Amino acid sequence: MRRQRRRFVTPVAVLIALFGVGAASAQAAARVSANDDKELVVASSEVPAGMELIASYEGEEQWQGPRVELPNQAYQAVVSYKCDKNGFLYVSWDGEPYSYETAHSSDAKGTVTLDGHEGGTRGYFSVDTWLGCSWSMKVYS
Repeated sequence: MRRQRRRFVTPVAVLIALFGVGAASAQAAARVSANDDKELVVASSEVPAGMELIASYEGEEQWQGPRVELPNQAYQAVVSYKCDKNGFLYVSWDGEPYSYETAHSSDAKGTVTLDGHEGGTRGYFSVDTWLGCSWSMKVYS
């Protein structure tokens, strides 16, 4: 099962979420594609048209990246991952001003692509995954 979600978090939405009254509505903004034939955990080296490589990260399991500044609001974070057994991967962008975008996959291996178009330009990426999973991320803008 693959789902994608994009939210802009406003101060009102934060208060609503904290007090359990409701949540901000979501708009699809990310594309998730499984690549089950891929054995290596390597994000694609293909640069999206009109974009350049901004950052590259790799790791295992949960991670929160350093604060980065994107040159513009359009970005693409491509994360390839592989887990020993079952697994999942969530990738998110927590940007300023008031934006939060996420994409995920419930497969044991694959590629998750988060396409951002209207979020904040300063913030950080996070990855959350199962124990025994390794991943590689490339960020383009």
